[in-house]
Amino acid sequence: MSRRWDLLRPLIGEVLADCVLAPAQVVGKGGTLLVDGTIAPAWDWASVPDLYSGKAGYPGMNIQVAATLSGDVAAIGPVPVHGARHDAHAYAASGLKDLITGHDTIADLGYTGVEGITTVPYRTPPGGTLHHTQVAFNTGLSAIRACHRAGQRPPQNLADDVSIHGFGCAGRLRVGGPGGVRCGVPDLIFCP
Repeated sequence: MSRRWDLLRPLIGEVLADCVLAPAQVVGKGGTLLVDGTIAPAWDWASVPDLYSGKAGYPGMNIQVAATLSGDVAAIGPVPVHGARHDAHAYAASGLKDLITGHDTIADLGYTGVEGITTVPYRTPPGGTLHHTQVAFNTGLSAIRACHRAGQRPPQNLADDVSIHGFGCAGRLRVGGPGGVRCGVPDLIFCP
């Protein structure tokens, strides 16, 4: 959105390119990834249409994130999508789909029917109920989507708990331990 950022982004990307691990290096070959999107707040530019997200209630860009079952970020879609676009569209449009091809994926109901997403919860039919086995499946899937690390709160939205802006609790960085600092760039983690 800023001309300065537009000038710095390619340079930052070039400097950090060797520090970014491929999703397969983070999750392992054929591992399962959690997929979700978040709206990164942005100024509501009149010249840029479709920034306002009705669901989030503010203008921004839809950022797609894939993480391991333990909460490590495996990939972030390299192309931000206008905030008015739904996660189902943003998954492919952001480039995340191409980055994580070949991995099993778990996502929320917003990704139902999306090519490349392998597992979503069962949707309750209008005016109906789910079979007890479907309820049990959804409960188990919710547990998988929750953060598995000891002492951490379950995330309400996977991508909302990952911040590249450093706002509040979500901006905490891990600087040690497995997967800590790589090339001097700390990984983002869920906050306790």
